[in-house]
Amino acid sequence: MSLSKRRLETYQKYYGVKLESVREFDDTTGHTVILFHESHQDESRGKRSWTKIMCPCDLKWKWTTRQKTRMLVHTGNVSRCPTKEVTRRIVREEIRQMYGNLWALLSLADAAEDIFRRHWAGEYLGEHNPGMLYVQDVEDLLGTTPDTRTFHLGEARDNEGNVVGDQETFHIPFPSEVILAAVEELKRRKIVDLNGMIIIPHREHFRFPSSLHHQLALWIEEPLGWPNGDAGDCFVADLCERVEGATGWTCGEEVFGKENIPNLSSSAKEHFFKRWLSNLEKLRPFTFPVGDEASRGMCREHWIRSLTIEQWVYWLRMIREEITGGKCED
Repeated sequence: MSLSKRRLETYQKYYGVKLESVREFDDTTGHTVILFHESHQDESRGKRSWTKIMCPCDLKWKWTTRQKTRMLVHTGNVSRCPTKEVTRRIVREEIRQMYGNLWALLSLADAAEDIFRRHWAGEYLGEHNPGMLYVQDVEDLLGTTPDTRTFHLGEARDNEGNVVGDQETFHIPFPSEVILAAVEELKRRKIVDLNGMIIIPHREHFRFPSSLHHQLALWIEEPLGWPNGDAGDCFVADLCERVEGATGWTCGEEVFGKENIPNLSSSAKEHFFKRWLSNLEKLRPFTFPVGDEASRGMCREHWIRSLTIEQWVYWLRMIREEITGGKCED
C-alpha cells in the first residue's frame, strides 16, 4: 500500500510544508513507511529542515469546521502505529552500527553532543516526534540503562472526604542519572538547553538556577498528578520570558550571579531554601489550609499562578541586590 500522492499534496498545502522522499522501508504487510525531509514552504519561518517517517496512518483524516474555519482532524493511528515503531528500531540499530565505535571513544557528554548535532543537522536517528530529540532518545542510542521511578497516587476523595478511588502505584521509566549528568554538562558548556526532556539549542535568555526552576515547576505539577507532562516547565519558561520582557535581563547571571547558573552554589543553596522561597511566600495573598496536603498543593498552584509580573520582579530584585549588589557582573 503506497502513500496517496493526492493526500500528500493536501497534507503539504494544509501544513505549509515541503516533503522530499528520502527512503522507503520494506514491509511485508504492505503498510508502507517512508522517511521524508520536511521543511517550511515559507522560508521566513526558518530554513531548517527535519526528518520524519510517515505511513498511511498520517494520511487518514476528516474535515470539520470550527468557528467558521475548516480544519483537518487526523483519524489514523499516527503516534502508535506498530509498523512505524518497527521502523524506528531498525533505524536506531543502523545508527548504533554506524556511530557506536565513535561514541565509545568519547565521554558520555561528548557522545550526547554528537547525537544532538546530527539530529539538529537533519539526520534521522529514530526520533518518535519529528524535529524533537528527547533525553530518552539519547539514552536509547548510547545504551545506558534508564531508571525506574515509583509513584503513588493517593486515594481520591470527594468533597465530604469519602474515598471514591483506590490508591494506585505507577512504575515509570525515567532517564538515568548518568545521562542526565551528561546533558547537564552540555548545558554548563552552553551547547544545549532542556525544555522538559526535549533537548534544544542553547539560547541566552533569563533563566532560574536549576534547583529553583525545578521547585517552581513541581509546585505547578503536584496538584495535577506529578509528573504531568511539561506543565511545570512550560509555566517556568513563560515566566522567564515575561521577566525578560519586563526587566531587560537577558541571562540568569544578572540576578543570581555567574556562580549560581546553571546550578546553585553550595553557599547559595542555604539562602535558596531558608530565605528566597520564604520571601516569595510572603507575597501570597491568603493562608494555606492546614492538614490537607492535596488542598495545600492546589492552593499553592493557584497562588503561584496568580502572582503578577510586578511581584515576581520585586522578589527577583531582592535576590539580585543580595547576590550581585544590583550590578550585572562582567
